[in-house]
Amino acid sequence: MAISKAVIASLLVSLLIFHLVEADNEIAIRGDGSGVARSLLQETDKGTANLNVLNLQNNQLIGKITGTFPEGCALRTLDLNANCLEGQVPKSLANCANAEVLNLGTNKINGNFPCFLANLSNLRVLVLRSNKFHGNIHCSGILNNMWPKLQIIDLALNNFSGILPPKFFSQRKAMMDGVNGQPNLSHLRFGMGRNIDHRVSRLVGIAGSVSAGASVGVGVGGSVGITGANINSGMHRNIYYEDSVTVIIKGLQMKLVKILTIFTTIDFSNNSFIGKVPNTVGDLKSLYALNLSHNALTGSIPSSLGNLSILESLDLSWNKLDGRIPVTLASLTFLSFLNLSYNQLTGMIPRGPQLQTFSKTSFEGNKGLWGPPLTTKEAEPAPPTLNGTQSYAEEDEINWVYIIATLGYTLGVGVIVGPLLYSKRWRQCYYKPLDRVIVRIHHHQEQRARNQRRRNNINQIRRRQHH
Repeated sequence: MAISKAVIASLLVSLLIFHLVEADNEIAIRGDGSGVARSLLQETDKGTANLNVLNLQNNQLIGKITGTFPEGCALRTLDLNANCLEGQVPKSLANCANAEVLNLGTNKINGNFPCFLANLSNLRVLVLRSNKFHGNIHCSGILNNMWPKLQIIDLALNNFSGILPPKFFSQRKAMMDGVNGQPNLSHLRFGMGRNIDHRVSRLVGIAGSVSAGASVGVGVGGSVGITGANINSGMHRNIYYEDSVTVIIKGLQMKLVKILTIFTTIDFSNNSFIGKVPNTVGDLKSLYALNLSHNALTGSIPSSLGNLSILESLDLSWNKLDGRIPVTLASLTFLSFLNLSYNQLTGMIPRGPQLQTFSKTSFEGNKGLWGPPLTTKEAEPAPPTLNGTQSYAEEDEINWVYIIATLGYTLGVGVIVGPLLYSKRWRQCYYKPLDRVIVRIHHHQEQRARNQRRRNNINQIRRRQHH
């Protein structure tokens, strides 16, 4: 049977893991039937102190996130994605030291990068996508590793600027040894114990018959799972919550109903980052997707990206990157999506088992780039110089290896032949030993010929005497 959003809201509030306390509204709610709960935060220890999951995504919540997250906050998941929230991220959110998922995407939240959340050592998912954040992402003064378990970070569609700090990537331990650090394939979930009070049965009864091991989707992101025998009778029930998140990978929007602990992605696209792509990005050997497109990055593509052996998606388009494409990228055999278009790349596209399988749209917009899947040479003419002549890239029109070899050969021949033609002394010094050799050869040949004639004469005389 169909369940309205209002009914779902009341069920969520009734669950222990969505425990909310009645109070005055802290965030305004627009539209009838679209409100999920009357209040979000309580400035008391009994408010969010026992709250594990607060998931209010895809509603029409407006206003600022006011109130205070109390000390000892038990939040594991805070998901306010796809609302109309404004203002800044509350600094009291740092009290939720056990938080694993923070999704504030698709709102109107502003302010700087939340460096004050550096103490959230268990944070695995950080989504700030499509907001009004600004400034750089350099967190100065933080000595310890910041967010070592972070596996998904999405800062796309904001106004972040400045360089990409190399240290920011070198702190991503979960993206370096995620595969080795997670020997068992699992996903983000946490249990709530057994025999949770009878209000859970209300959810099961309305949603329908639930067999052991099933999960019930609650419609607002994430899911509540109920495992155990004889669930409807209320005996031996285990309650757990599973997080979900929506990401942009390979140019497509994808909802991860279950977040695998080995899934890693970085999306810094559509900002105003400048400077070079740090070499430390190449240390993230467990990274699946990297998107730095639509920024103002300069310099060459670091060859260290060839170390990302399991990378499946790479988007560096719409920047100001120059130089050649590193040959190391040709060794990324898992790469199924590549976009290097609209940069200032030059030279021939490296040959390998992977790069030639992509369409030319992956490389278009780079005037100095050529080779399959583009044309064999530069497709677009180079711009004229100030004096009106046509300019060409040296690496595209001239093969210096052949030119150097030809010059070396010509110089060597000139050194030998030149003096013989123009110096009498050189000719004498050269031809005297040569004449001696020729005379000796001629003498030996003449001596050999005389001996042969003598033997022939002797043989003729012997034949005559015999007859």
